[in-house]
Amino acid sequence: QERLHKTIVFITHDLDEALRLGANIAILKDGVLDWKTKELVILKATQRNECKYCVVQHERVSDMLGIPPEKIADLEGDNYKTSAHFTEGERALLDLTVQIG
Repeated sequence: QERLHKTIVFITHDLDEALRLGANIAILKDGVLDWKTKELVILKATQRNECKYCVVQHERVSDMLGIPPEKIADLEGDNYKTSAHFTEGERALLDLTVQIG
């Protein structure tokens, strides 16, 4: 991750594996992460990696999943932290994505 300067998000159900592989980990309540939330995390990581092609592709996927354009726009920079479009849980996951990036 340091060598490539890329944010890597690895999702697993195996706590031992997470502790071995991860520098930072998050434990989800009831282990649930829906597709829209996964896509928000992927899109935020992609924005931070500055891959324009990937950002465009994941914006399209987000749109196909029904994520409102305003919410997608508020992923830019730190806008998500104060945006009414995000839940507290989504903000926490996005903060983690930024932190490990």
